[in-house]
Amino acid sequence: MSLIGWIPFLVLQPAPAEDWYRLEVTLVTDSDWTAVRFENAGGFWVEDQKVRTAGPVQVRTGALSLNKPSMDRTGATLDAVVHVTLPAEGDLEVVVTRGSIGSTRVSIKDVGELVHDTPTGEGTNRRVFKVGAAKVRALGARRFEPRRLADKLVLAFYYPWYGTPEGPSKRWVHWDPQQHNAATNTPRLGLYDSHDEGLIRKHIEWARQAGVDGFISSWWGRGGFEDRATRKLLAAAEKEKFLVTVYHEQAKDARQLEEDFAYLVREYGASGAWLKAGGKPVIFVYTRVVGDFKPEDFSKARGEAVLLMDTFDVGYGRAGGGLHAYNPVFTDLARLKKDYKSARYACAAQGLVFAATVVPGYDDTVIRKPGGRRDREGGKFYDASWECALSCDPDWILVCSWNEWHEGSEIEPSKEDGDRALRQTAEWVRRWKGK
Repeated sequence: MSLIGWIPFLVLQPAPAEDWYRLEVTLVTDSDWTAVRFENAGGFWVEDQKVRTAGPVQVRTGALSLNKPSMDRTGATLDAVVHVTLPAEGDLEVVVTRGSIGSTRVSIKDVGELVHDTPTGEGTNRRVFKVGAAKVRALGARRFEPRRLADKLVLAFYYPWYGTPEGPSKRWVHWDPQQHNAATNTPRLGLYDSHDEGLIRKHIEWARQAGVDGFISSWWGRGGFEDRATRKLLAAAEKEKFLVTVYHEQAKDARQLEEDFAYLVREYGASGAWLKAGGKPVIFVYTRVVGDFKPEDFSKARGEAVLLMDTFDVGYGRAGGGLHAYNPVFTDLARLKKDYKSARYACAAQGLVFAATVVPGYDDTVIRKPGGRRDREGGKFYDASWECALSCDPDWILVCSWNEWHEGSEIEPSKEDGDRALRQTAEWVRRWKGK
């Protein structure tokens, strides 16, 4: 089948060099929670932060925020280094939110001080402060272009968790036409078995025709159903000059993290088909796992692997080696473009790999009630998603997904949508890579 489609003409430009300003910020509060955001900045990211407090406190390393037990008025101080770009016009808007007790004081060295000491009557007690752009400019800017750390690659999230009674698995796994856990759409190939080697070869064939360089295979533990399928996927990829890595989806403790990463590197990392960055095996880590551990846990556990963490928090990026977002389908694209730019520049400044994600649409109402849905709009949303992701000139592009049929985000051909998403993918890859 032909995978060359037509997309309205768009000239792709690399992310330009921009003026970034380094702010030294001190946040002092006795409220039980508080957060600071540079609302209208073209981008902002937190390079480093340290907290000082006599009581229990949680700090989000990727944002200026503190959380303490409810109604806890123990004083806390957060010292941080923040990088921002100024808005195209007007002053910088700093949004401070906090609990209904105590007060929050934000000091920006050589710029000014912001005090939020009265509740606003809203749940977040949100106040917007203006910081003069001229004062920020007087600090002097750092101007740099993101440096590409890896070859341009397009990778698709891949789900090897399906089984059928007629296939090698000899049973229904993850879908069953008699139950309410089948696909949102219908695969052109019908309900299939992920352990079927012929199916795997077909998936790789279609993916390569669309310009996809490799699969990020969902992985749930050593020796499990998905692990055994991944072994077959890697064997096929070695013959087809295709790339494979895994998406690490669950871990109960830090010891499991370390053992899982060591296993993956030992069992698969030496393969020429395993995705590498800087010569080291790459493993993607899902947000559920990221959120259950601290950055230092990943620094200790990663061993020889490069971990691409499902977050925009550069603290986790430093611990693992890179950042990505799995499925930002419900994030406003204008906001997502800012988030991508901030994460891209943060990674460039720290020598980390950054991958931006594109999504054709979403519909999980077949498995969740009420669930969520983002209409494909006849392919228009996928085009907009690609434009958004490419605006930051990422190292890699991730497609969510190849075949997550339960959530309706697949680009694999379906009986309902045909191969439209594959044709779009082929055209966008051609434009991005210039081939």
